Amino acid sequence: MAPGRREETRKRTMRRLPPPRNDSGSADYTTPAVLAAGTLAVGLFFVTTHLALGSGLFREQRAMACAGILLSCTLLGSGVLLTARWAFAKWGLYIWQIPALAVSVLAMGWTAPDIAAYVFPRVEERFARELGDSGRCLHRSPYRLEESQTTFSGRDHRRMTITPLQDGVPPLRLDNALHGGLAHLEPADPASRQILDTYGC
Repeated sequence: MAPGRREETRKRTMRRLPPPRNDSGSADYTTPAVLAAGTLAVGLFFVTTHLALGSGLFREQRAMACAGILLSCTLLGSGVLLTARWAFAKWGLYIWQIPALAVSVLAMGWTAPDIAAYVFPRVEERFARELGDSGRCLHRSPYRLEESQTTFSGRDHRRMTITPLQDGVPPLRLDNALHGGLAHLEPADPASRQILDTYGC
């Protein structure tokens, strides 16, 4: 793009828009503030929905999950509405604010699954973080997931059994093995507690 054309585009993007007026002719930024708040609330809806799905709350307590999503979007929308109206009145409306809002919502929607997976990881990732990653107690043990077979059992498949491929090594059984669970993995029986103690877990 030629320098003159680039400068013209920059000036157009940074141009201040005339303020909307109410019936009395006074500047009223309520409408653009409502649009900004609604737009960001849509982005938050994607994030909170993925968090509810990733945590298992939507599966186990659907009504509570829906209420949490609605409450989060409402609170954020109200906060953005008040902040945006104040900011628009103080600094004005500009063309660049429109693509900035669009990019923000797209970014929230795009990263929502990754945010949910980080906050509420799958049980294999939880095992790695708590016990199996480098520097963790089972990292160099036969119970690394790459060197064992993993099965799930019990109510809602909450029990994780790790059976090493190495002969003669007893299986390790862990409870609280839910995708997105918040409780730490715990030994399911005395033998498993002894295994963890042996490796200093």
